[in-house]
Amino acid sequence: MERFEYLDLSETRIRELHSSISNLICISSLYLHKCDNLEVVPDTIFNVHLQTLSFSDCPRLAKLPPLSIVLHLLTSLHVKNCNVFEIPDLLFLPSLDKQRLEGTKIKRIPASIKHCCNPNELVIVNCKSLHSLPELPSSVSILYISRCPSLETLSNTLLPVTQCPIEDDDEFMFYDCWKLDHNALNNLMNMCQNRILYRATMSKCDEIIKQKVGGHDVSLCCPENGIPAWFNYQEERSSINIKLPQHWYNNTFLGFAMCAIAAFEGNCSKCCHPLNFRCKFHLIGKNGKRSYSRMGIHSNLLEEQGKTFFSNLDHMHVFYAYEDYADDLDAVEASFDFFSNAWLKPGKCLECGSSCKVKRCGVRMLYLKDAEERGSRLLALTAEEEDVIGAVEEQIEQGSSSRGTGYSILDRTAAADIVRAELP
Repeated sequence: MERFEYLDLSETRIRELHSSISNLICISSLYLHKCDNLEVVPDTIFNVHLQTLSFSDCPRLAKLPPLSIVLHLLTSLHVKNCNVFEIPDLLFLPSLDKQRLEGTKIKRIPASIKHCCNPNELVIVNCKSLHSLPELPSSVSILYISRCPSLETLSNTLLPVTQCPIEDDDEFMFYDCWKLDHNALNNLMNMCQNRILYRATMSKCDEIIKQKVGGHDVSLCCPENGIPAWFNYQEERSSINIKLPQHWYNNTFLGFAMCAIAAFEGNCSKCCHPLNFRCKFHLIGKNGKRSYSRMGIHSNLLEEQGKTFFSNLDHMHVFYAYEDYADDLDAVEASFDFFSNAWLKPGKCLECGSSCKVKRCGVRMLYLKDAEERGSRLLALTAEEEDVIGAVEEQIEQGSSSRGTGYSILDRTAAADIVRAELP
C-alpha cells in the first residue's frame, strides 16, 4: 500500500477523506473527481512526494486544507466546480508551476502568491465572485482569466517585468471580464507594452551576439473598444496600409506591434472552437511582397461541456513577435489584415453562421528608442548585474560592428537579462 504513486478516488461516495491516506507516503498524484458527497479533506493528507492535487466537481467541498511547506514538490493545483470560498495562503511552494481554478466561489487570490513560488501558468475560469487580483510572481507567462464578471480591480504592478522567464511566450487573456475598471485596463495595457519592449530588446540582443533564446511572443486579450494611442497607425476597419518611412529598417528596428478591436456577432454557443485571432501582413517592395502571419491568443478555455461561449462584447487583441526583416530592405509599404480563424472559414462559423467583426485596428513600428524611454521602469538591476553589464555591452558593440550600419548600445534591460542567464 505504501508504494502507491497514483491515487484516483473519482466518482466514489466518500464523505471524508480519511487521515490514514497520509501513510501512503509515495503518492505523487491525488485526484478527486465527481465525489458528490465529499465534504472534508483533513489537514494531514499531504506528504512530501505529492506533485499533482486535483479536486473537481465536488459540490459539497467548501474548504481546502492548508498548502504548506510539506508540499515542496507540488507542481500542479486544480480546483474545479467546488463550493470553495477561499484559497489558503500559498506559502513555501517552490515547485508550484500551474494553478487552475474553475467554477469556485473565491473572492480573491491570497497576496502571498507573490512570494510563494514561481508559477508559469495561472488560469481562473468562471469564478463569478472574484473581484480583484493582487501582484503576481513575475514568472507567470500564461495568465488566462475568463468569465469572471465581478472582477473589477488589478494590482498596479500585476506582473512586473523583472526576472520574467526568458524561455516562454507571454499570453495574457481577460475574456468576458466586462466589469474591469478604467485603471485595471490601463494597467493591462502598460503591462503588455512593457513585456513587448522587454521581449523585443531581448530578441535584438540575442540576434546581435548570435545567441538564440526563443520565446519572445507577447499577446493580450481584454475587454476594450478603443485602440490605445500608443499604436500610432490606426484605421476604423479590419485592415490598415501604411507607407514605410525612408530607411525604416536599421539595426535598432524591433518589429511591429499590432492591435485590433473585435466582437463576435450571433450565438456560437452551439459549436466548439478555440478562441483564435490572427493578423496577416505583407511587406511590399520593388521585388514583390513577402507575407507574414501573427497569431494572438489561442485558447480553448471558452469551452464548456463541448461548446464554445464567445462574448458579444468588444475585446482588444494585442500581439507581437520578433522577426528579422533584413530581407525586406526594399519594402516601401506594409499592409495588415486582422481576422478570427476560429472556424474553418475565416471570420464566419460554418455551423451556425455567427461571425467575428473587426471594428478597428492599429500598428506601431518599434525601435530601441521606445524601450530606452521606458528603460528605467522596465528593470532594476542588482549590484552584481551592474558589475557584468559593461562586458555584455562590449560584446553587443563588437557584434554590431561586425554587421556594419552604425548601431547604438542596446537598452540595458536586454543586457541585464543575458547577465542573469550567466550568473550562477
